[in-house]
Amino acid sequence: MSLDDLKTRIATAKQEADGVDAETLRQTSATGNLGQGMRIGIEFVSAIGVSTFIGWTLDQWLGTLPLALIVMFFLGSAAGFLNVYRMATRQEKEATQERDDKNDGGAEHKPDTPTSESD
Repeated sequence: MSLDDLKTRIATAKQEADGVDAETLRQTSATGNLGQGMRIGIEFVSAIGVSTFIGWTLDQWLGTLPLALIVMFFLGSAAGFLNVYRMATRQEKEATQERDDKNDGGAEHKPDTPTSESD
């Protein structure tokens, strides 16, 4: 086995691996997006459900039948919306960071103006 033969085999293997990686990346991206959507939905519904249950329990304990339930429902809805907003902004920030890193070729971010140290 010669060195040229080895280089050819390595190049062929890399090309095959790149084709598989692109397909895997597409499938992973679609699955990841579905998973994120499910997570957002579950967090939103669970925030409302848990807070409503707490409100109902408080109403049963205090004897103020609909009051705590209604208040806790609205608080849970607000918490659910806040969770969704936080996740959406975090995902947007990560996507922007990945896009910037991809455009920069993975180079680290450097300040536009050089900094100098004063004595």
